[in-house]
Amino acid sequence: MDLSEARSLARAAVQPVARNQRLLLSAARGRVLAAPLIAEHAVPPFDNAAMDGFALDRASLARAATTGLPLEGEVLAGDAPGVLRLGTARRIATGAPLPRGADLVVPLERARVQGAHVLLPQETGQRRHIRCKGEDIAPGTVLAPPGTVISARLIAQAAASGLSQVNVTGPQRIALITTGSELVRPGAPLGPGQIHDALHPFLLADLDRAGLDLREFGALPDDPERLTQILLRAASEADMVLVTGGASVGRADPTTEALIRAGAVRVFHGVRMRPGKPLGLYQLSGTPVFTLPGNPFAAIIGYLFLVRPAIEAALGGPLFGARLAWHRLAAPPGPLRAQAEFLPVALIPEPGGGEVLAHVCGRGASASLSPLARAEGIALLPPGPGDLASEARVEVLLL
Repeated sequence: MDLSEARSLARAAVQPVARNQRLLLSAARGRVLAAPLIAEHAVPPFDNAAMDGFALDRASLARAATTGLPLEGEVLAGDAPGVLRLGTARRIATGAPLPRGADLVVPLERARVQGAHVLLPQETGQRRHIRCKGEDIAPGTVLAPPGTVISARLIAQAAASGLSQVNVTGPQRIALITTGSELVRPGAPLGPGQIHDALHPFLLADLDRAGLDLREFGALPDDPERLTQILLRAASEADMVLVTGGASVGRADPTTEALIRAGAVRVFHGVRMRPGKPLGLYQLSGTPVFTLPGNPFAAIIGYLFLVRPAIEAALGGPLFGARLAWHRLAAPPGPLRAQAEFLPVALIPEPGGGEVLAHVCGRGASASLSPLARAEGIALLPPGPGDLASEARVEVLLL
């Protein structure tokens, strides 16, 4: 199957997560909004002083500049505003509510206090040094639409407008199944023919996000019968299943056999991409099951470009915050392959601060992790025939 079709089918295979939660703002960072976030009240909620100074009405300026105005009291932040008597001035602190009857604040440094009076310049310009009620946020303003990933900045804005809770989507339940008789956990001693599992720790780290409920079903040997039972259980308990390893076509690859035994329906198995060709997608009792290759770089590419977008489609928002850019390769890649090809790249500006070019870190090693660890992005080369035009820009997923 062509990569573009596989990506579309992966997004379409998932159902929107119907579960919602109402959370305190303090617990909502990283979650996806399930409903519009609407301001409860105006911000600021009242007219207040933008500077330390003196509050008065503009009609009193002429007198303030000659004989001065009597000082009557002081307003601090947190005080009731009170009423300003005509022809007087009142000390006011930054953020304090403007007394009723005042329409001007003269900054402290422009005033001169003489006893119980204050002398103020008659020419104050157009600035009133007042923050007006609602000038930042009007009541009823939509602060963010559904599908927005909640940031600390949005939490601050919501709190200022009177909100204490938000409605969020999820959590989405994701089952993770690792297969491979050759795998041992990181740090464990290696026996003959064994390797340390790199893919499982990667997925654990990348899926450790607010809004995801990750459910581990263990590391299994290459046993189709046992894997069949685990798949059935995982599909009944999760919204999505990820299976790593055993997804190729060899005699010792049990995942496909186990899915057939479990009654799964194949959406696709095999994508015209390099690395990651054995990637598969099945439906098991209505639950999408993604099968990732055992080679770590190949599996990570399939996960980044197909599984992540499917997760975001289910939650209705850009949970991972992935960004795409277009860059020109620093050196011609040679003939394009028959399938889409993914290359780890470093992004380096040309000398003198010129165009940022994509430098290929490695090519063609589906089991190698070193190029990926050095990369700042993954470049997608379109399928051939022919060569890539020298000035052509390619899509790069920024890491």
